[in-house]
Amino acid sequence: MATDYKQGFKAPEGYFESFGDRLKDRMNQEITKLPKTDGFKEPEGYLDTLDAKILAAVKEEETKLIRLPWYRNYYTAVAAVAAIFLIAIGLQFNGSSKAVTFDQLLSDLSDTDIETYFENNDLELSSYEIAEVLPVDELELDAVLEKGFSETNLFEYLDNTIEDFDDLNLEDDE
Repeated sequence: MATDYKQGFKAPEGYFESFGDRLKDRMNQEITKLPKTDGFKEPEGYLDTLDAKILAAVKEEETKLIRLPWYRNYYTAVAAVAAIFLIAIGLQFNGSSKAVTFDQLLSDLSDTDIETYFENNDLELSSYEIAEVLPVDELELDAVLEKGFSETNLFEYLDNTIEDFDDLNLEDDE
């Protein structure tokens, strides 16, 4: 279906060919209308007398001085000393009178807590390195076997650490 499409706007003949020349002429006309100076100029000697005019306009008024009572300083000092004194007494009564020692800390820890710590934290030391540090001449067998070992714990340990029971070098004679 063909429709007749009619545009409503038309440009005169030769309008765009002479557009550049007409624009230049118009700009030249407008430039001649601009003022030759910027229009802002201060009067002669204005900046020389400006600070004197400003200082004359500002009136220096004497401010009223209000003195605080002299005894307020003493009240403040006494209150500070009292606060420090009360804090020191409060800390002394609230603090424990006994000093905590390493032996008390060890007695508070259970054996399972200590074992759990060594199992969960890698000390990066082999059993040989630990054995080198222990003083063997002061070590007594009773101290090591204070609690004793149950057969169940011993067999469980051997089962977990040794793959082959022949590695134990156990002989029937012993």
